[in-house]
Amino acid sequence: MPNVTPSPAPVPPLGPTVAAAAQEYWRGLGETSQVFDWAVIASALGIEPGEVIKTAVVLPQLGRIECVLDDRTDMRRAGEQLSALLVRGWSVNALLPMQSLGAAHQALRGLRIHLQGWWAPDDQRLRFTSPETP
Repeated sequence: MPNVTPSPAPVPPLGPTVAAAAQEYWRGLGETSQVFDWAVIASALGIEPGEVIKTAVVLPQLGRIECVLDDRTDMRRAGEQLSALLVRGWSVNALLPMQSLGAAHQALRGLRIHLQGWWAPDDQRLRFTSPETP
């Protein structure tokens, strides 16, 4: 499994963000995770940083990176960056708004990743779907 020791320090999990909610979920399962700016991850792994992915949650013990996408993400370009993670031996989840799941399924079909939609119900605590294969 590749080693990621990015520098500078991880982005702190502030506010009700998707990455912070994912990190909270993993913490509840006893897993250690860190939230990083995508440029830090890309630089550490030798991947073109691009503008598609902004934030990622790294779970080193699981060899997983969860990439946060938004509703403006160009899914085909995201697929290129997600593929670069797969080539480097990482398990990849893409966390994206529920309304973007259909486009993600179409554009990312065939990639060995998992998609997870997110939404904020009335209580404003983010929720995630079960992982789906595109």
